[in-house]
Amino acid sequence: MDKKRVQAVVFDMDGVLVDNTHFHNESWQMFCRDHDIKLSKEELSRFTIGRTVKDVFRDWFGQDISDDQIEQYREEKERYYRKIFRPNLKSTPGLMSFLNYLREQKISMSIATSGHPENVDFIVDGLKIREYFSAIINSDDVTRGKPDPQVYLLAAERLCVNPEDCLAVEDTPVGVESAKNAKMKCLAVLFSYSRDDLKQADYIIKDFTEFDKKLL
Repeated sequence: MDKKRVQAVVFDMDGVLVDNTHFHNESWQMFCRDHDIKLSKEELSRFTIGRTVKDVFRDWFGQDISDDQIEQYREEKERYYRKIFRPNLKSTPGLMSFLNYLREQKISMSIATSGHPENVDFIVDGLKIREYFSAIINSDDVTRGKPDPQVYLLAAERLCVNPEDCLAVEDTPVGVESAKNAKMKCLAVLFSYSRDDLKQADYIIKDFTEFDKKLL
């Protein structure tokens, strides 16, 4: 990819900025136990990864569930998540060096996540990285979950760049599909899935310490 074409890097949050997939899965399991929802770990992952919580809870509790009830369920689940992840909150290997390099190169940065706004603040402010990002997209900004490209298209729009000039950073197959659907190049990190699972990405690295600056 020609260096001059990369005008922005758009990061997914969960499993990219922080290695927290296990903690989200565990908090979903805790929620399901409380509400007698019987799903295997694999089924639970398929139901939840990349999707909006509205879609998840409507599948479980019916399409006519109220927005207020969805919000109550969502906050219940996220309280579990923040409680168990807080002692483990740290950036993924090489992330801070990568962010600093992008800033030195004057490459714009954004976060594009379907995460709850309170969780986004929890991560971004907990890591003290808000200053790096010109735009942060969260679940309040989108109506369609990944693999729909909405979250990535909105990030590009707010950065005032063409999606084709962006590099998306993802960790899940559905996230890679979302980025590709937005016509972005995609860099996948191997925090959550295997190399074979993420083979649709343009580039794959173990973590940010392996990032090759030539990709920009």
